[in-house]
Amino acid sequence: MSAINTNIGAIRAHAHATKASRLMEKHMDRLSSGVRINNPSDDAAGVAIASKMYAQIRGINMSIQNSSNGIGLIQTAESGTKEVMNMLFRLKELSVQMHNGVYSAEDRANADIEKEQLLLGINNITQNTKFNSVNLLDGSYTSQIQVGNSTSEIMTLAIPDIGLANLATGLDTISLTTASGAASAATIIETAIDTLAEEQSMLGAKQNRLQHNINYQANTVTQTEQARGRIIDTDYALETSELAKQQILSQAATSMLAHANQSSDYLLNLIAS
Repeated sequence: MSAINTNIGAIRAHAHATKASRLMEKHMDRLSSGVRINNPSDDAAGVAIASKMYAQIRGINMSIQNSSNGIGLIQTAESGTKEVMNMLFRLKELSVQMHNGVYSAEDRANADIEKEQLLLGINNITQNTKFNSVNLLDGSYTSQIQVGNSTSEIMTLAIPDIGLANLATGLDTISLTTASGAASAATIIETAIDTLAEEQSMLGAKQNRLQHNINYQANTVTQTEQARGRIIDTDYALETSELAKQQILSQAATSMLAHANQSSDYLLNLIAS
């Protein structure tokens, strides 16, 4: 039916042109931003999933930082235990050396002076080894480290006291002024060395656990980022082809709109004739 008041062809052509223009803007927005979901309305479910993934990624990255800080703390403690162990080795040497009848009383007194300084050095390290102003080797450090995104992913780190009294009973009172005293000192020092070696082993195991956790969490972040990218990232091949399609449709709709608007001229010519 030919009519003047209602130009159905023009209305439909205008609707198609408007739709094509809207879709062109959408595809250009995705191509220019590199993101498929620029507004929640683009993919409501995808936005919710991507947001939870992003929160998980942020949490995991912070847990990796926590683990790295934990490794730094353990390494600081290990540096102290390593030097204490060196001092114990020297004490062992002195005790074995003085368990010998060829040394004079003056020689033994000099060895005992060195022994006293080594014991003071051990106490000094025990009381002053700190990480971020927190004492590590005096038995006061016990803490929890969140090593994952979930609050249930916790590692407890407790560093024992490596003071003289805790390494071996009688270590703080050993004497090298006599051969028998040196023999007793050697036994006590061996006990201290064994005790410290166990504590060093514990610290090493904790450090290895944290390092493996970092590797695991880093891999989790990579996989989660990849999954999130599939949801929010622009597929350039698809969006480019869709943009070209909508450009063609927009041009066709505009052309048809022009033809539809000319239909009134045909009716005027019909009336005039």
